[in-house]
Amino acid sequence: LQGLWICTDPNCGHAPQRTFPTPAGAIHYVPTLTCQCGSRVLELLYCEACGEVLFGGYRRDTGNPNEWYLSPDHPNLEAAPDLASFDRDYDRYAVFWPSGGVLAPASPAWTQDGIRRTWRAANLDPIDGRVGLGGSQAGISGYLYYVPSIHGTNPPPAEIGREAYPAHCPRCDADWARRTVIRSPIRTQRTGFQRIAQVLSDALLRDLSQPPLSTERKLVVFSDSRQDAAKLSAGMRFSHYRDTLRQALMAALGQQASGPQAFTAQCQGQALSPQQ
Repeated sequence: LQGLWICTDPNCGHAPQRTFPTPAGAIHYVPTLTCQCGSRVLELLYCEACGEVLFGGYRRDTGNPNEWYLSPDHPNLEAAPDLASFDRDYDRYAVFWPSGGVLAPASPAWTQDGIRRTWRAANLDPIDGRVGLGGSQAGISGYLYYVPSIHGTNPPPAEIGREAYPAHCPRCDADWARRTVIRSPIRTQRTGFQRIAQVLSDALLRDLSQPPLSTERKLVVFSDSRQDAAKLSAGMRFSHYRDTLRQALMAALGQQASGPQAFTAQCQGQALSPQQ
């Protein structure tokens, strides 16, 4: 799964029937500029800690200060392929939280790597994807991840403060700034390569164990890099262990009440089934 994209209009007419209010419209499985309702489509982001919905999009200047157009794909399509980088850094990518003006960020500002970072009140126009700071414009009310020093006259070096995703979730205030690898709880809907390989490997091993194939099945995992192959193999084993542990826990939870129920039935003179 390369990701999910979503209509930014909460009143989208192409979304399925909802039983409660949602901050977005219909889901799209491929990146597209606009929804069938005519609204801008952006990348669907979520907080790994609480599941809060956020929007992500590549930014392009509008000519006005503190205002950008957001799109699901890189806006500079005329650039040469070696120049049109799709890396998600702060200069190219923006994160917007559609709070609807009801909720406020738990931590409006924080300091990370010596740089002040904020959630600034903003409005998103669902028609053209224009987002601007301030709460007086028409559109969807929310908050934009904003690093003031990068937009100032003396921005920090390119290698500092350029993370596209904030280290704080605006809803649950999960703080991942002190982590060394993944420093933000905000994630895309993309499925990792390790997970894909682990799921396919599990299915392949189950098929190999069926007669007339050999029960002494083995699987060879390889890559063009020795280090990548070692990391993939270790990660697959750990993921398989966690999945097996989850299955065992769910089976135990499902059977935990069978003992008292069987004892009650036996005390009442009922015949017990082989499962009991």
